[in-house]
Parts: sequence; structure tokens; C-alpha cells
Amino acid sequence: MICVVIPYYQRSGGLLARAVESVFAQDIDEEILIIIVDDASPIPADNEIARMCSPAHIRIKVLAQANAGPGAARNTGLSLVPETAQIIAFLDSDDIWSPEHLSQARKAFDRGAD
Repeated sequence: MICVVIPYYQRSGGLLARAVESVFAQDIDEEILIIIVDDASPIPADNEIARMCSPAHIRIKVLAQANAGPGAARNTGLSLVPETAQIIAFLDSDDIWSPEHLSQARKAFDRGAD
């Protein structure tokens, strides 16, 4: 399993959906868990992803917390990563990945990267 942690605080709509869509577009069929930590964003994460339909191998978990900054949101996300996760990847809510991002990470880990 690959776990993607997204700390989230945005004043502009649509950015989180773009980031999540870039995870959906990955060229890997491995189980993926996306953990979104809503850091008291003015635009709630649940609203941003409400209409999204994830592929069967991808699950999304959203946790809301009082605003504590991106570092604290990442740490909260890390605390929710299941023990079965083999790779933990961080994605900022205003960034997107190229479709081969996670498959390249998987190949690197399989070759012994840490």
C-alpha cells in the first residue's frame, strides 16, 4: 500500500480536487490511501472532494483539525498511516504529480531506496 498525505488549507476552490485527480491519474494499480488533513481551511476539504469518484484501488480519508500549520497537518497525517503502508508520499494541496510519480517511487523503493 502507498499512503499519500495531503495537508490542506486553501482560500481558492478547485486546487485540492486537482491534486487528488493527479493521484487518481497515477499509472500504478497498487492500493493507495489518500489522507487529507483539513487544517481548518476556509474552504472545507469535504466540499472540495464531495463529487469526486475515486478508482477502486484508491481510498480517501479526510480528517479535520484546528489550524496548526502545514507541519502539524503532515504530522497528523503521518499518525493516521496504517502499518501496512510501504511508502508514504507527501503532496501539497496546490501541487499535482505527473502520472508516473508513484510508479517511479515504487521502482526506487524496490531497488533499495529509503
